[in-house]
Amino acid sequence: MDLNRITSSDNIECLNDGHKFGFQTLKIRQIEIDELLSWNSGVELVDRYAAYLNGNDAYSNETICDCTASTVTMEYI
Repeated sequence: MDLNRITSSDNIECLNDGHKFGFQTLKIRQIEIDELLSWNSGVELVDRYAAYLNGNDAYSNETICDCTASTVTMEYI
């Protein structure tokens, strides 16, 4: 397992049929931080989006995945 911090979300792929959105698109659609927390994408990316909304343009090209539509089935032995 790679525990290194993600330095950029440009290379992320969405798992479980998730959908990738750019921060600029989220801002235009007026998606709020509370909603992103329910997307199962990780707190670090949500923190970056919050910084972007607060004027940090360094994160303007970041992306985040909406993985709420994924259906994960757990099996117990």
